[in-house]
Amino acid sequence: MTAIQRQRVVWTGFPGGPGLSTFYFADAAASQGDLHAFLTAVSGSLPNDVTLTIQPGGDVIEDTTGALTAVWAGTFQAPITPAGSVIGYAAPVGMLHRWETLTIRAGSRLRGRTYLVPVRSDAYQDDGTILSAVLAGQVGAASTFVGAVTPNLLVWQRPRSASAAYVDGHGKSHKALSSRPGSSAVVVTSSMPDKVVVLRSRRD
Repeated sequence: MTAIQRQRVVWTGFPGGPGLSTFYFADAAASQGDLHAFLTAVSGSLPNDVTLTIQPGGDVIEDTTGALTAVWAGTFQAPITPAGSVIGYAAPVGMLHRWETLTIRAGSRLRGRTYLVPVRSDAYQDDGTILSAVLAGQVGAASTFVGAVTPNLLVWQRPRSASAAYVDGHGKSHKALSSRPGSSAVVVTSSMPDKVVVLRSRRD
């Protein structure tokens, strides 16, 4: 059992908002400055009507059960608003940062993700992938962030309740699942795929 601290970042100012990005830390307050620096560094790819607000505190979670056990308090961080000219964008699409760990659970590597959505249209190449210079800048900012906060930044795998096999309303079969406790693991590196992603939920 490990107590982990949840840090939320609220996205506002764009169609389909507000949005929410969630990070997990062993000590969130200690890394708020580094998180602010990371989000500032990557915000150059965001439309200038987007504002990112790092919440000054949050919840403490017991990782195996997901139970809230306490709260933590940090310090105020200035809202982040991208600078630059007005550029068009599509509200539900953008880029994806992956947070990699060395932990294997049930045959899969435990990893986290943070969506950067929406992204300015000038961040894309003609073939629909990410502009090379933009990709390099994003990868570099994430690498610097991980280097600054490791081993404080965590990925949390939520606990799972057992469920019976069933067929949904579309006729698709779903297999039975066994229960599984939650767990957390230290982020050791990061990556970003060279492709555009679609965000279906504003709470990722």
